[in-house]
Amino acid sequence: MKKCNVCKLEKSLDNYNKSTPNKDGLKTTCKKCRSLENKKYRKQILGMLDYFIVYYIPSAHYVGITSQPKARMKQHERMGRDTTDWRVLFCTEDRYEARLMENRYHDMGFEGLNINC
Repeated sequence: MKKCNVCKLEKSLDNYNKSTPNKDGLKTTCKKCRSLENKKYRKQILGMLDYFIVYYIPSAHYVGITSQPKARMKQHERMGRDTTDWRVLFCTEDRYEARLMENRYHDMGFEGLNINC
């Protein structure tokens, strides 16, 4: 049994990931708390969402899909696209459903990467 540094609960050793630098060879945070910390980091620092968006960039007539809009718009800017007026067309938790919607827009003539599901 080991006590988690975050939730302060005593848990069995199989609730901890391995960490060779530590004396006991295990992380100090349990898997559940670590997962919550990682999720919080992805949201706050990376701007990652819990869902997928299909977005439209009018100046490039471009439709795409992402769960990290900040990072994706920076990529478009590096490629020379004007992203100031981008907008969300569709939101879903299901990546497959978002991909289908994106492909539907591509079939209608919008630019972007057309991948068959």
